[in-house]
Amino acid sequence: PALRRPLQVLLQRCAPTLRCLRGTLPLATLELGLSSLFSTGTCRDGGAKQLVDLEVGLTGLGCACQKQRYHGVVEVLNANIGTLQRLRLRAHFGDHWSAALVQAVRGARLIELALEGCGLGPNTARYLHGVMSHNEAWPLQHLALSYNPLGEAVLPLLAAFRTRQRLQKLGLRDCELPAAAAGSALGRLIVALPALIDLDLQENSSLGEVGIRAFLEAALCEWGRQ
Repeated sequence: PALRRPLQVLLQRCAPTLRCLRGTLPLATLELGLSSLFSTGTCRDGGAKQLVDLEVGLTGLGCACQKQRYHGVVEVLNANIGTLQRLRLRAHFGDHWSAALVQAVRGARLIELALEGCGLGPNTARYLHGVMSHNEAWPLQHLALSYNPLGEAVLPLLAAFRTRQRLQKLGLRDCELPAAAAGSALGRLIVALPALIDLDLQENSSLGEVGIRAFLEAALCEWGRQ
């Protein structure tokens, strides 16, 4: 609390030229102070609306009402939709708010998106699929969705990822991937993405031997068609 006001004052002063913001902040600081810096502007120049790189971890999540919890985050994203290219968030937003965050950056030109351990579920997966299936989808190079219980909801996403020809890194560690279905989809995916150099599937014990076999068979089959 003692540092909250000085932090807000500092950011207000540099707001017009701010391009990169990285840090771990108390939720109250974002919701009660920083969100207005981005959305309405708390300095004469109209606030920070030219962020290119945003990486934020949130603390103090247990003290807020669920219905009002992350409006400030959405406001920050909306304010920088025209310039934002790299977004990395670290907080357990839950499926509802994660979907709202994805919707907020739908019109951005993201080359990197990291939502690891954010509580993504079927609802967020549907929103991600909607973005990935669009002709003007994000030109992603790095996508990190690890530590989210996506389960069966990941399957349509894997199919949509095949159109992301620039994708270099894909993180799906500990996402409760279904065995045979995910294995086959992933096998086809690695052949379809020429730029992919890093696929993280660790800690998906549900894949097992069946999933690995399906992965290899699908990859070989896809490769044989080319």
